[in-house]
Amino acid sequence: MFVDFQTCRDCPPAIDVIFPLFMNLRMECEEEYLKYYWDQFKSILASNDDDGGESWGLSESDFLESYKEFKLFGYVYRALTATILNVPKEIVTEEYKNVERTTPLMKYMEENEEFRMLMEECVEDVIEAVANMSTKDETF
Repeated sequence: MFVDFQTCRDCPPAIDVIFPLFMNLRMECEEEYLKYYWDQFKSILASNDDDGGESWGLSESDFLESYKEFKLFGYVYRALTATILNVPKEIVTEEYKNVERTTPLMKYMEENEEFRMLMEECVEDVIEAVANMSTKDETF
């Protein structure tokens, strides 16, 4: 079991790597990032366990499979957070955050081409991820 104290949920290690990958980093280097994360993860486990992390029972292929399984979550999370983090603070009211954000969001997309392009990219990523999941041809 992996406890993610930031979100206080049990989750696979893949979720931990999805947050920074999808929110901050360029996906062109996805395989490199995953390999680095896996190497660091195993190293930390090995240094903190009496059995070198073997009792954990998670192989690299299990980790990568889990990453593929939760990848859609990363795309959806990125799209949702972009509607809060990439808009002017003055439009992020309680109504916007908790009830209905369609009208102000669409207005801002009309006014700001860069934001509109970001949101279109987010939607395309979600659609592509769903399509890949349904065809089972997804690669990293």
